[in-house]
Amino acid sequence: SKEISELVQKPEFLRGLQVYRESRLDETPLKPQGNPFGSGQGGPIDCLSNYFAWLVDHPTEQAALLKHSGAPAQEMVMLWSSQIGQNNTATLVRLISALAGVDTSSDRKAVG
Repeated sequence: SKEISELVQKPEFLRGLQVYRESRLDETPLKPQGNPFGSGQGGPIDCLSNYFAWLVDHPTEQAALLKHSGAPAQEMVMLWSSQIGQNNTATLVRLISALAGVDTSSDRKAVG
């Protein structure tokens, strides 16, 4: 999408990606993913349920996630399935861009 193309060209994204990699975070979420069996409930519901439970137990991380992911980019009343992937990617790019503000010279690497 146009939004994603513009976001990935910003210096904040490139710096955030550098911080992401220097922090040795798992790069699997940055790669295109698909489910060869379709988008059924099997894997996604387990993964998202565990993630939701983790967020409930970590309010500081939840607040930082909401702050740095930006305003919702998706209309929920008129939702098109094809928009979900694009908007997930745009949110991920915004979160990586927020890492540009992390001071990698210290032991504590937190964005908040």
